[in-house]
Amino acid sequence: MEFHSEWLLEDPIDALTDLKKEVISKDEIEKLSTKENLSEIDKACTLLENGQICQKLWVVKNLHNIMYENRFHEIIAELINRLPYWNESGQEEAGKALTKVLAKNCFPIKYSEHLLNLALQIIDSETWTLQKSWGEVLAELAKHLPEKLLLRCTQEAMSLSAYHQNDQIRSIGGIVLGAIADARKKPPSDITRKIFSMSQDPSNFVRLNMCETLRILFKLKGEFESKVIEEILKLVGDECVEVLEQSLQLFVDILPEITEKNQILENVEECFVKTRYDKLTEIKLRYIGRVMKELKGQMSKEMKNNWVNWIMDMVTSGNLQEKRSVSISYGGIIHCTGIDDRILQLWKILEDENDYEVIQNLVLQIGFVASIAGDKTLEVQGIVRKYVKIDNYFSILVPQITIIATSLKIQEELLLFLVEKLTQKLKMRDTLEVLCQLVRFSNTFNIMNPLKPLIPNLIQMGKEGAAPVKEKSMELLAIITYKSPGYSSRLALAKDIIQNFACSNNCFHRASYISFCLAIKNFCSRNFFSKIFMPSLLDLSKDKSDVVRYTFAKNYVGLRYTVPSNNSELMGNFRYILNSYLEIDDKVLLNYALAADEGMNNVALREENYGPSGESVENMRIKQENDEEIKEITEMENTKKIQNEENLRGFNRKTNKKYLGHRETVPRQSSVKPMKKYNLSENDRHDIVLNKTRRIH
Repeated sequence: MEFHSEWLLEDPIDALTDLKKEVISKDEIEKLSTKENLSEIDKACTLLENGQICQKLWVVKNLHNIMYENRFHEIIAELINRLPYWNESGQEEAGKALTKVLAKNCFPIKYSEHLLNLALQIIDSETWTLQKSWGEVLAELAKHLPEKLLLRCTQEAMSLSAYHQNDQIRSIGGIVLGAIADARKKPPSDITRKIFSMSQDPSNFVRLNMCETLRILFKLKGEFESKVIEEILKLVGDECVEVLEQSLQLFVDILPEITEKNQILENVEECFVKTRYDKLTEIKLRYIGRVMKELKGQMSKEMKNNWVNWIMDMVTSGNLQEKRSVSISYGGIIHCTGIDDRILQLWKILEDENDYEVIQNLVLQIGFVASIAGDKTLEVQGIVRKYVKIDNYFSILVPQITIIATSLKIQEELLLFLVEKLTQKLKMRDTLEVLCQLVRFSNTFNIMNPLKPLIPNLIQMGKEGAAPVKEKSMELLAIITYKSPGYSSRLALAKDIIQNFACSNNCFHRASYISFCLAIKNFCSRNFFSKIFMPSLLDLSKDKSDVVRYTFAKNYVGLRYTVPSNNSELMGNFRYILNSYLEIDDKVLLNYALAADEGMNNVALREENYGPSGESVENMRIKQENDEEIKEITEMENTKKIQNEENLRGFNRKTNKKYLGHRETVPRQSSVKPMKKYNLSENDRHDIVLNKTRRIH
């Protein structure tokens, strides 16, 4: 007998409690078990026939795992026969599972009519969640029915939507009609007329659910497209809060696809600008930014001013909710109107509310505000400098730093801000985001000096940080190493990295060196890489640690393309490394090696690296590196030459008195060699006096 985890399901404590209460004999235990040698299909059939409700639900929730089996139709037949006797929660779960099976086109067509009858039967209940679940089954089934059954399904849907007194069932009828229209692609006029009439149903609930059906009709295009837009515009002017929100969401989604926007402008203005403050204003303000953004090309300058006036009036008249809605729409508003004094005044009004959600919405859009600042660059710079100092908005502001710096021309200031933040103790996510932005900064701007003090921090992060932080810190370290001015300083940094990582006793540090190599190969030439980094990298290929070898094997293809095209010896070394991995009795290493072997057969990748374009990039990098080296050698020689000349001039000043500009009398030198003068101590003087005295005596 085998114990099945599905007995426990979602709440193991309740399941075990029920077992404890109810299972009191061996026979009852046998009922809750199946034979070990049963296939998944046999096991599912057994549980559907004789299992407890929890076991039947397990089968239903796992239909997607067995729907590709040959005998899956047996499960469907058993399920359809037994579903009418299940409770509502079980039927609801079955409806969700069957919808997925239908969507994957795995439902057996021969049971379509049975499922249609069952869906119509279950829909006639009083629970909306159950009705909705099986309404989705019916809608998905309509897309896969043969013509004969599709006609019957259409009649049933028309009947549900036309004559039923229950608003929920009428809504399901409308949803199914939309699915039928989608299945037919060119729906007949009676279906479209019914859908349009239901979109103006007296029931708010029906109108709310018809929004999705109108979305389906709009996607079909055709001769009824203008009528669909007309019906959607009617819903945009609806007085029910739920219907208005749903219809506005639909409207802003389809607005980019509407070609004749001039024709709808007047209706849209009627729904927005010409209304007074009421309970619907908060919803309208939430979507007005997207509406203005899409209608920008059709609006005159005067009309834009009118819309901004209306927004200012609503913000002034409204409460906190209205301000939150406008803060969401602020980006769309300035996209339409640009930034002027009134728009900055609107920012100030919203900011003065001092609500976290309002300011958060504004800061989320500050990058876009900066990108279109125009003549108001100084004012926007002031806003950025203000929020950069507030830690609460740090995680929102950092992802936009690069675009802000580019737009407002304050690269160095914001770079120093990021460098300072990285030296502080941050959360892992914030650290990772700062590193990402610094990498973007380094690739966008040629400002490397402020990054050099970060090298100790980056080395530490590369050793001790979480995996994503390690990877990004090594990438930034690679950029700093290669882009640092001066060939000799580049070599010095490279030796530091090799010493700290490739030569470390810690296997994770050595694995980080591989990440560094993968990053720096994108900047330097293959010749430079082979000369500086390849020896230590090849040592890591046969490292004793599995961590290092797995990392090397996983990234084998990227590392292999660091070999110059004319270096056959290195190519042979890499081939030997791959062959040795393929012969090692290690499943993980073998899988990585097989994937690497397959990757090396990628013609596109080979062409990218060793083709004409790849070789052109390589030659350009080699030339740049040679020029830098020659320039540095020349500068050093010039410096040395200048230093020697200065030393020579200094020597001439001391020895050649003519250099002083006038003739001086030079005393005649004695032919007797003068005594060398020393600074004598007291003891030395005493000894000399004593010696002289002795000579006299």
